[in-house]
Parts: sequence; structure tokens; C-alpha cells
Amino acid sequence: MTDTTMQATLPQNVFVSLNLAQVTTVQTQAGLRYRVRLPGEAAVPQVPDNVIAIHQGKALHLRYGDGSEMIFEDFYTVCTKANQCSVNLPADNPDGIDLTAESSDGGVYADQGLLVYAHGNHDTLMAMALGQGPLASALAALGDASVLTYLPPQSHLLAFALLAGVGAAAAIASTSTNANTDTTPPTTTTQQALNTISAYAEANTASAPAVPVGIAPTAQTYLDAGVSGVGNHLSSINDALATAAITGASVDTTGEVQALVNAFNAILASADGVDNVANANNPTQAQYRLIGVTGVDSAAKASLLGDVIDLKNIADVDTVLEIQAIADAVAAVLGLPSGGTPPTLTQLQDLGLTGVTVDKLPAVITAIGATNPDGTGVDTQAELQTIINNAIAKADAALNAISTYAQANAASAPAVPTGIAPTAQTYLDAGVTGVGSHLSSINDALATAAVTGTSVDTTTEVQDLVNAYSAILASADGVDNVANAYNPPQAQYGLIGVTGVDSAAKTSLLGDVIDRKVY
Repeated sequence: MTDTTMQATLPQNVFVSLNLAQVTTVQTQAGLRYRVRLPGEAAVPQVPDNVIAIHQGKALHLRYGDGSEMIFEDFYTVCTKANQCSVNLPADNPDGIDLTAESSDGGVYADQGLLVYAHGNHDTLMAMALGQGPLASALAALGDASVLTYLPPQSHLLAFALLAGVGAAAAIASTSTNANTDTTPPTTTTQQALNTISAYAEANTASAPAVPVGIAPTAQTYLDAGVSGVGNHLSSINDALATAAITGASVDTTGEVQALVNAFNAILASADGVDNVANANNPTQAQYRLIGVTGVDSAAKASLLGDVIDLKNIADVDTVLEIQAIADAVAAVLGLPSGGTPPTLTQLQDLGLTGVTVDKLPAVITAIGATNPDGTGVDTQAELQTIINNAIAKADAALNAISTYAQANAASAPAVPTGIAPTAQTYLDAGVTGVGSHLSSINDALATAAVTGTSVDTTTEVQDLVNAYSAILASADGVDNVANAYNPPQAQYGLIGVTGVDSAAKTSLLGDVIDRKVY
């Protein structure tokens, strides 16, 4: 579309021509009653229907079914009843309906603004609203009549409709329940600002980096709403609005918006990169909830999350998505002792913890899982780091013991092994699972010439050996299973120190024989 600006001074009760499939901009002037017409020189001007009127900033946007648009600039600062300024649109009566800056918008979001009025063919209007949830819902609620007319609840438009010649019954039928009087005070600047904030929250359900829907509130919007403290945190505050947890109803009063701003400011203030004393400045559970972060539902979680954020910089936590990722990591750590899903390596790193590697992760997970389920032993970053450091030190010592035992022995039983054999606890300290009742078999595998110290000096290598022997022992159930389905592969025999299994045929026959054995 192109933008054509109307510059001519228009007389009262004038027509402004719509440029088809283009955007036409009109600089609104006081004392004028505007009517939109289709282009042409017809003696009786044709007025386009299928229109959706949207309050967007200071402008009134008229969107038409053919893709045309007319923008009345500064409409909401100029076009008041006192200025005798209005825009006349088609309605359910020949005289149409007059909109002014005092016309209610009702809080329904509509393509970067708030819905003021709509009139036209049902199918055309629904097509125009396609993909715009609140707008589509508002129009769908009008029913399946062939012609739809939308007026916001308790709309001042009713008075103008009546003045334009609509019968009371027809006007009331076109509005929502309780919209049959004109007793509602004109929308104040504060209420308009709150409507903008509330509509933006309702229209968006994902924190950055999702692309927000609609025009975000500005610093002035918050000031107009009576909210202070936004400052240079505007993008963070708007990001909080754009979360699933913050709905329009969550921020439709000055007090609610102020509480959200205060909460985010407290969180950002704590992110100073310095470890403050005893969590004195930690945000509360309620403050995380106010900005749309979920899952911070215990004192231990709030403590650990606050302690981690305390060591971050503002740029690390200036979106809800960033804070939520840390909160999820906290929840994974504190839920582990109760059987929850273990935290990932990335999550532990997000908590600012050091020393954890892929190989050491199993030992760290085991150590965290052994802490108190109430979280009191890991509710600060320092406590958690200490547990991790101890777990890594234990894992290093355990792996050294396993590796040393393997290196010292070069023959499987019945040779007498040299050195102290690893215990079940040694394997646990190394972060290895699944040894169970197979301890002697696992140690016997270490005592072979094929398994040297360097074969088992990492947690991953030892775990692979344990898994291999466990698979072989599991197949030795004394039952001829079908088609060697449970035969261990060649690699697993090599991992436990068995040599010479170097073809598929050997693997198949060996597996079939072991399958009939009992371990």
C-alpha cells in the first residue's frame, strides 16, 4: 500500500475519499464531521461498508474489507464533542453512527490497537479478523447474522447512535448487555492508558524473543496510567506483560501495574553481579509471580533463584524468559531429591555453577539427589557449589581407584587380583549406576589384560563397561529367546575384556550359547 496524505482544509460535513487498496492519511481538524466515500464523481457519494474502527495511539484507524485503510491522525486529541468533530460510519440506520475521541474502546485488542466499532457483512468482517484472537472472538460473539454491528460494552457510541437517528431498540440490540444508557463517564487519560496496557497483556502470551503482537505501551503510557518507576526498564516491563501468566485482567488497574513494575525493578536491582550478604535483597515468591515467572513456589526456590540472580548482570535477566529458564533450573535441582527430573548440564551452568562436565554430571546428579528434600542444603548458590565440588572430588578419587585397579591386574579370575577392589560405593561415587549385585563380575572385567587403566578413567567409560556386562548377564537367563533378539553386540564383549569376538557370526553364536546359560 502507499500513503496519501490529505492536506486540503475540509469544510464541515465533508467527504474524504478512500484510495482503494491504499492507506489514506487525514490530519484531523476540529469543527468537522468526516464521512468516508469511495473515489469517483457520483452525484450521490458511495459510502464504503465492511469497516473496523481501531483506536491506535492518538489516531483512529479505519480498516476496510478490500484492504484499504484511512488514518485520522491526532483524532484522540482533536475530535471531541466540544470541538464538534467526529467521523461518521455506516450503521444499522441510514444516518450512520458518529465516533468521537470520547467513544469507548471497551478494551478488546484489534491489530495494534483497541476495537472501537465494526459494521458490515458477517463473512467479510470475520475474514478481516482472521488470526487476531481477541478481535475474532469479539466479532464471533455477535452471532451469525448476515450483517454485524459491534459496539463496546457500556459504550458512549450509543449516545451518538441515538443522536444520528437510530431508534433506541435498534441501538440497544447492537450493544452488549448494560449498554443502554449513557451514564458512564468519558474515558479518562488514565483509563485509556490502562486499556492499552491491559490489551497488550491480553494479546501476548510469550516472553522475548517471541515477536510481540500490537503496539507496546510507551513510557508515557505508564505515566498516563499513574504508574512510576518504569525508567529505563520499559522493555523489561513490557516483556512481563507479554507472558501467558499476565492477562489483561492482571493489569487493568493502576495498583496492579505498579506492583508489576515494582516487582521487576526489585529483581533487576538485585542483579548487580555481586554476592550480597545472606540473601538480604532477594526478591520474594510473589514478585516473581507478578512479572509472569511460574514455579517459584517455595522459600527454598526463591532463595536459590535470588542468590543466582544476585550474581548475574541486568542483561542476563532483563526478560521473563531468561528468569524463567533460571527458575526452571532451580526447580530441577530442588526437585531431584524427591525423584524429579534431573537438571541438565546447561541448567547447572545457567545457575553459575562451575566444574561440572558431561563426564562428571552423573556424580553431581547423585550428590544433589542425596540432599534434603526440603531444599535447605542447596538453597544458596554457595551451598550447591560446595556439594558439586565435593562430588567432583569424590568422583575423581573413585575413578582413580577403578583405573588403578584395572591397570594393576592383567588376568581375569581365578587369578588373585592385585590391590583393593572397588566397592559398590566406589562406583556410586564415580557417578556410575547399575552395578547392583554384579559387583564381582564388574571387578572381574577390570582384572583382564584388555581393560587397562586408561580404558576406565572416566565415568562414561566405566558406565559403558557396566552396561555391557549387565546386558550380557541379562541375556544369560537359561531360556532360548527367539532369533537371538537379545544378543549383545560385538562391542560389548570387547568392553568387558573378552577378545576374539570379531565377526557377526561369532557374535551370533556366542550370544546364542550365553542365552542358554544361567549367570
